[in-house]
Amino acid sequence: MSRGLGDVYKRQRYYIQIVATSNKASAVERAARIRKLGLPVYIEKTQRHKSDLWRVRVGRFDSMDKARAALDKLALNSVTNGGVMTEKPAKKP
Repeated sequence: MSRGLGDVYKRQRYYIQIVATSNKASAVERAARIRKLGLPVYIEKTQRHKSDLWRVRVGRFDSMDKARAALDKLALNSVTNGGVMTEKPAKKP
C-alpha cells in the first residue's frame, strides 16, 4: 500500500539525543561506540550562538516502543542521554 506525501508529513519520528558538543572528534567517537551496540546513530551539525555543535542522536524510530527499546539498551550499557524526543514534522514544500 502506497502512502501519499501528506502521510510523510504527519508521521511521528522519535530520537534519543546522546550529546551536543563543540568537539567534532568527540561526537564521532561517541557515535562509533553506540554503533557497536547495533543502534542506528547519526551526527547532526548545527549552530548555536555562532558556534558549530555536533549532535549525536540515536534513532529516527517510527514508534515510541522502538525508541524505548533503544533507550533500555543504552541504559544497560551505561550510555547517558536526554531521553526520547519527538522530531518536528517536515515542512510541506
